[in-house]
Amino acid sequence: MIILSLLFFIVSLLYSMVGFGGGSSYIALLILFNVPYVLVPIIGLICNIVVSLKSANSFIKAGHFRTHLLIPFAVTSIPVAFFAGSLNIPRFTFILLLAIALTLAGGTLFFSPQYNTDKQKTISTKKAWFLGIPLGACIGGLAGIVGIGGGIFLSPVLNIIRWGTPKQIACISSVIIVLNSIAGLTGQLTKGAGLNYRLSYLALPIIVLIGGSIGSYFGAQKFPAIWIVRITGILVLYVSFHLWYKILG
Repeated sequence: MIILSLLFFIVSLLYSMVGFGGGSSYIALLILFNVPYVLVPIIGLICNIVVSLKSANSFIKAGHFRTHLLIPFAVTSIPVAFFAGSLNIPRFTFILLLAIALTLAGGTLFFSPQYNTDKQKTISTKKAWFLGIPLGACIGGLAGIVGIGGGIFLSPVLNIIRWGTPKQIACISSVIIVLNSIAGLTGQLTKGAGLNYRLSYLALPIIVLIGGSIGSYFGAQKFPAIWIVRITGILVLYVSFHLWYKILG
């Protein structure tokens, strides 16, 4: 439990430096440490909510929240996250989906370009809904089934199409992660799995809160964000390889 707690702290520290919750790596670590399968998405989603909520609050207070950029995603992502969370997924399928998601996430993070913050454009309402509805549904599905908020997929896409300023995008991503994680967690709890939650695991949300607070405070000031993103990508890929070994071994 001590080693798992330390790894959770490191993950929350790194992810919070770039505005993510860390749900993907929390889930993978829980699987690798043989935590009971029914608890894995619940613990991951709770930790995701704790870290992302702090990030979202910081961005909103700083004035970067834009309702019109959020709604096209929220309309589909929240109900899909709840529905996906209520599904009973076989353990092998769960681990397989997680391995695929982590591999894609790690690659996305590692190969993320360093975005030009000077180039911005206004997204039309029609285009916002055209892109937001399917993307929101995909992100919501990930959140519900495997406990990933989806920020590591959403943020790079929004930056590439220049959905808004980088800080507005970070704000949207963190808010979406919170909303999807809450909806996914609610769906998971409808299956009654939360009744088996061991008290020893209650320390993990507290640990990620500490790590997330430190990371979000120091990240932008002390380290180049692009290098943090790429280092995190390497760590995610490393964990995904272990999951593939577990599946294929």
